[in-house]
Amino acid sequence: MDFNFYRILPQMKVEIPKDILGSGPGIPDTAATRSAVALKPVIIQVGAFSNHGAARVLQERLALLGVTMHLHESQGEDGHALYSLVSDPFPSLVQAQPALTRIRGLGLTPVLSAVPGQPTQNGSTPLPAPNAQ
Repeated sequence: MDFNFYRILPQMKVEIPKDILGSGPGIPDTAATRSAVALKPVIIQVGAFSNHGAARVLQERLALLGVTMHLHESQGEDGHALYSLVSDPFPSLVQAQPALTRIRGLGLTPVLSAVPGQPTQNGSTPLPAPNAQ
């Protein structure tokens, strides 16, 4: 067998635009990761599901990647249960980066929130503390 790509790949150059890695929903920009905001505790939420089984499947997929998430059950506006996957608090955004990278590797967009009891920058209401299940 002839594997031409072993000769071709070293000659290839791939440039990744900076905005792919540092902008968009759930992706803090470089300035934010260097600021005081980056040093505040955060939690990560991944998804809100109406189906308990779907939430558990994603929870297990993330666990295989080394990302521990807790299933948080809440009431939706229509009265039905919603299941969110929420992380334990990370001491800082910087320390949350490895988990965020793994989550994004699955094509998911994580949501960052301030730890309950911590003031938020934009006045949003932080998530309640996750219930371990």
